[in-house]
Amino acid sequence: MSLHAVGLTKHFPGGGTPAVDNVTFDAPDGKITTLLGPSGSGKSTVLRLIAGLELPDRGMLRLGDVDLASVAVQERGVGFVFQSYALFKHMTVRENITFGLAVRRMPRREQADRVAAMIELVQLQDLADRFPAQLSGGQRQRVAFARALAIEPRLLLLDEPFAALDARVRVELREWLRRLHDERHVTTILVTHDQSEAMELSEHVVVMHEGRVEQAGPPREVYERPASPFVASFVGGATLLKGRAQAGRAAVSTFNVAAPGAADGADVSAYVRPHDVRVTKPATDPATENDTLGVKLARVERLTFLGGTVKLALILPDGAPMTVHMPAAEVAAHGITEGDRVLVDLAEAKVFIGDYSI
Repeated sequence: MSLHAVGLTKHFPGGGTPAVDNVTFDAPDGKITTLLGPSGSGKSTVLRLIAGLELPDRGMLRLGDVDLASVAVQERGVGFVFQSYALFKHMTVRENITFGLAVRRMPRREQADRVAAMIELVQLQDLADRFPAQLSGGQRQRVAFARALAIEPRLLLLDEPFAALDARVRVELREWLRRLHDERHVTTILVTHDQSEAMELSEHVVVMHEGRVEQAGPPREVYERPASPFVASFVGGATLLKGRAQAGRAAVSTFNVAAPGAADGADVSAYVRPHDVRVTKPATDPATENDTLGVKLARVERLTFLGGTVKLALILPDGAPMTVHMPAAEVAAHGITEGDRVLVDLAEAKVFIGDYSI
């Protein structure tokens, strides 16, 4: 069942600017839609508005053909999974999952059958009689998912559900959720600040910043065609280089990039992602020459090994810093080390007219 949010606005007492400001987006039926943005961007407030835990000052929420403004919280058919698990400490796994069904006065035999199915779904058959304190973080979060799914929600809301887990468990649980969703196809809205999480899990991404929607669309579209400087800098990370336009192009740091539509002399901001740069060592020894084939060289200030990838912190010839990610094997093949002077080839930049900051 699809969700349509139109013009959602929410102020909190004592706040100057709205926490949520004219937010409009669609969450497609049976898909995972992610609200992606930094802390304080309004993501969790939007989720609470959808659940009915907060009331909007303005705007409309429609689930399928139903206007949620006229529907009580307990009747919205929404399952909610929190970052903190929110399990009842004095209840076993089985009792926690049963809770929502008992509140809805489902017959006991049906409760038992539903709970057994949920326990099997989240693969906790051997742990059904344990208490939350006897479970790992990943197991507790799977109980939270089972409890939310047990009521057969029309909409599943996930508020940073993996943030409290360590890195390995977080990756494993993401893969588990993806498989679970492929089986259940519940329309899901996920809140996260983790870009890799959004890209891996979502069919639709809504990027938020300062209470507003910056861009919404498929993950690849948001990544490859950012609609604003904020999206270009936040999604994928980027180095910001500035310059001025001349004849449809702009010199930004030591690079020359296309700047279509920019008037001569206009400020230009170019966002360069770490994977859109190629670094090689010059054919000649830069220690004996001022430049190589007329090209000024960048300096490798620091190398940080990240497993199969190496992060290079470069200083460009004009003193501007740049971050580059390269396969570790490629760095080794070129023999690149800290202190080297290297050639930098810019494959692509996201160019915006104006003087922006990350």
